[in-house]
Amino acid sequence: MKTRKNISLVLGALILGACASNVVQDTYYSLSPGNSEYQASTTDAQRKIRLTIAHITLPKFLQKQNLVMQSGAHTLVAARHHFWAEPLEDGIAKVLAQEIMQASSHLQVERNFGRWTSKSICSIRLEFDAFHPTEAGQILTSGRFWLQGGENESPVIQSFSSKEDLQQDGYSQVVVQLRSSLQHVATGIVTSIEQSRTCK
Repeated sequence: MKTRKNISLVLGALILGACASNVVQDTYYSLSPGNSEYQASTTDAQRKIRLTIAHITLPKFLQKQNLVMQSGAHTLVAARHHFWAEPLEDGIAKVLAQEIMQASSHLQVERNFGRWTSKSICSIRLEFDAFHPTEAGQILTSGRFWLQGGENESPVIQSFSSKEDLQQDGYSQVVVQLRSSLQHVATGIVTSIEQSRTCK
């Protein structure tokens, strides 16, 4: 009887061990890891125009912590074990701040801070329609931004859109290419500021 009991305990331990080995670990991703500070040749004191990232709006399906994949023309699937490490709008704002200052030696970028104190201060608001991968292996980023140079000035409205093939499988690569797509958004913002009288 004692031998049977020992055998049962051993079998139970083996079963539990097998179950534990099959558990899928949750993975968390950051668009802006701590060691990705922008490298700029211009000091912050030399930057004459202060740009405030006032607000970033995401569609409801991107407001969850799960990463999302588009599986069909009208179908989106949330990943079960892959999550953003911080609210996505915060991660996007951090990356845009870094990329804008990398692209322009004149702009000092702040996030959710500041008020209108002079004509040299401007604000930007962004609205995203897409910021996700597709099952067909593409990375989609699209939306629009409103750039305003003062309370009484009409905003400059500009759309942005990019679609690129996923270079390799895996959510880690998805995050790398989503971050890369924000470089194009930042370049569009800087170009819009330079070509218009906004923020001058």
